[in-house]
Amino acid sequence: MTTGLARSAKAWTTVAVAGALGACGDSGRVGGGRDTAMQQLADTAALSATAGFVELSTALTDAGILAILDEAHQSDSAAAALAVDKATDPAVKAFATAMMEDHHVLRTEGERLMKRLNVTPQLPASDPLAPVTEDEVTALRATPRGPEFDRIYVQKEVVTHEAVRDFAEQARRSTPNEEIRAFIDRTAPVISRHLERAEALQKQLALTT
Repeated sequence: MTTGLARSAKAWTTVAVAGALGACGDSGRVGGGRDTAMQQLADTAALSATAGFVELSTALTDAGILAILDEAHQSDSAAAALAVDKATDPAVKAFATAMMEDHHVLRTEGERLMKRLNVTPQLPASDPLAPVTEDEVTALRATPRGPEFDRIYVQKEVVTHEAVRDFAEQARRSTPNEEIRAFIDRTAPVISRHLERAEALQKQLALTT
């Protein structure tokens, strides 16, 4: 899955290419020519390679990282609670039960860490996980009980866990706090295991439709 960092770099590179092509097209009317335009492209592309990380490292504080991770665990628990009630496939129900249990444990550990570090969680204005988590819960609330709910829940769980995995990787690189990095290291294998299980369920459900 393309991470937010990669998407940011890609967007900057697209702008750079457009600017350079425009400069090349005007080379007959404005001084500089193709060589100048291509140098501008190279300079801008080099900047784009680090733009996403610079934005991340300045925007994400430890309070923001812990708040977003807590949000992810809380949201996944809420989605799982809906699935325990509305899912009809036994394997999907079992998966949802495991999600509630695992994310409750991770959230409790995160809360203890925040108390130990005396950090008050604070979601940043540009919360990268909010659109994904809100989309999942909204879709699950709107979908009636039945096979379609099972399919949508598992599909959303794949997307959500990919997003949480990617955020955790970025967050680990952005914080110098060893305890937070250690917490992310303990969280990452659980998220990866959830993702693998959701992907396997997705394939299983596809075979039964």
